[in-house]
This record gives sequence, structure tokens and C-alpha cells, in this order.
Amino acid sequence: MATPLPINVGRLTQIAGFDLVRMFLTKRGLIALAAFALVWLIILRYPIGLVGGVGRALSIFLILIVTFTPFVALMTLINTFARSSRLSIVLAILYFTAGGIVVGLLQWQIPVLSVLDYLFPGVQIEQLAGQNLPLLSALVIPLVQTAVLLAVAQRIFARSSL
Repeated sequence: MATPLPINVGRLTQIAGFDLVRMFLTKRGLIALAAFALVWLIILRYPIGLVGGVGRALSIFLILIVTFTPFVALMTLINTFARSSRLSIVLAILYFTAGGIVVGLLQWQIPVLSVLDYLFPGVQIEQLAGQNLPLLSALVIPLVQTAVLLAVAQRIFARSSL
């Protein structure tokens, strides 16, 4: 006759399932899930060249990180003068909606002002998704936007702390 287990397996499964769900609801879990899905997609797409696939996955991951840095820099800039995180989210939404409308109207009236699109982070994402943009442009545009936004944020932060 088998001795009963001192550990309730059902409860252990429930706890492990809860911990997995909780882990994937955090930012790190979502990033890990996206990275795992990206590697899995590359393995399925390019089953022969696993080493090349991992290198490709790493380059795509680094391009994604560089692409998202202007959004983080914009939120840093908004957080320097916003009083709460809710206000900063509202201001970011207003920046993209109202700013997009204003820039669109200005471009409609004066087509030369199409350069104002570079005020918004992610201007190159559409071309990057179709891989129609050279790698240098795909990296330079968001890095310049990030540098400018962080420099403005640092300047505002330094003045407000005086």
C-alpha cells in the first residue's frame, strides 16, 4: 500500500499556476513571453540555421529596444512637469492625439512642414515594420529623438530643482 503524499498536489499546482500568471502579468514576464515567442517564431521560420536565427532574434530585439526608447524618454519629459502618473498618461495621450491633429493640419496647409512628424516618437515604425527603412535610419532617428527628449527633460528637471 502506497503512503499518501504529505504535499497536496492539487494545491501545489494551483499555487504554481497562480505564480506563472502573476509573473506574466508583470512587465518582465511580458518581455520574456515576447522574447520566447520571437525565438520560437524564428526557429519555426528558419529551422536549419539556428545560430543565424538566434543572431537575427538578437538584432530584432535590439532594434525593438532602440525603437521604444523615445517613448520612455517622452514619458520622462512629461513626468518632469506632471504632478502625478495619471496626469502624465493623460498628457501623453493628448500629446499624440492633439499634436497629431495640429501637425496634420499644418502639413495639409504647408506641405514643407512634414518634418514636424519627427516631434513624435515612433515616426519610423511604419517603415521599419515593412523593413523598407535602412538599418542606420532605423537606429539614428529614435536615438536622436531619445537624446533630444532626455536633454530637454534634464534641463527642465535641473531648473525646477533650483
